[in-house]
Amino acid sequence: MFRKHNTKTNSGFTLIELLVVIAIIAILAAILFPVFAQAREKARAIACLSNMKQLGLGVMQYTQDNDEGLPSGTNGYGGGSGWAGQLYTYVKSKGVFHCPNDSTAPGTAGSQPGAPSSYGLNSNFSYGTAYSGCAGPHGFWTLPKLNAPAKTVMIFEVQGSQNYDVSTEVDPSNPNNTLNGCGGSPAGNGTGQPGYSLSALSGYGSPTFATGYTNGINASSVTGGLATYNNQPAGRHQGGANYMFADGHAKYLLPSKVSAGVNNFNGENAKQDYSDNHNPLAAGTSGAFADGSQPAATYSLI
Repeated sequence: MFRKHNTKTNSGFTLIELLVVIAIIAILAAILFPVFAQAREKARAIACLSNMKQLGLGVMQYTQDNDEGLPSGTNGYGGGSGWAGQLYTYVKSKGVFHCPNDSTAPGTAGSQPGAPSSYGLNSNFSYGTAYSGCAGPHGFWTLPKLNAPAKTVMIFEVQGSQNYDVSTEVDPSNPNNTLNGCGGSPAGNGTGQPGYSLSALSGYGSPTFATGYTNGINASSVTGGLATYNNQPAGRHQGGANYMFADGHAKYLLPSKVSAGVNNFNGENAKQDYSDNHNPLAAGTSGAFADGSQPAATYSLI
């Protein structure tokens, strides 16, 4: 007779095997975590761009109701402040005005939590508009007046805007009238000049560009104005930022592709000089930056 042996199988891992598995997991985590972070950042940038597209649809509806007049804000002294309240009537969502990458604390609006905008209006759209205090007729700039609406920046990204609510910034029954002060949503023209580059009324935070320096903006070309860029040469989203244009479309651009500037009434093809070294280009020009590249967008309307 054969005797049956009683064998016992050991199914556990040895210490060396466990260490190998842990090392493999650590290596995979080190590889995948940056990928996940980039994917999350990309998703936030896409959500931010989607919000701008929604604002673009709101602008198009606004122009239809105002004889092709484009939003210009409710406050002449603030260079376009109050524009977000004008568009809220058409967007009807506070979330559309917030970029997921904007970590600014919203502050308060009176006794209520604030709902400020992560975006700013090109203040050139408020130029030429007739104001009486904090209200006045708007829509001085119409689409037919623009040389290149598809290249003209209308809304850009900011950070640091606080202490107002886009849903109560203006009277919904009359978008030309403000309910609280003169409106808090910021506006600017991208030149880097103090007082002109980016402004908001006192008490509504200290907004700064989240776009990165426009082409030609640097410490040697603008004295003191870089504070409006928070000394950040690169944009909020992997070096660039999102822009909404006067024709309603939105697009991601690197700051090197964007020209700053004020409105130029000396001709469509004239170069502008805002007493800086960067010589901003007007919309629709055939000119080029100092490095020979062509601008993809400009803050100048004409």
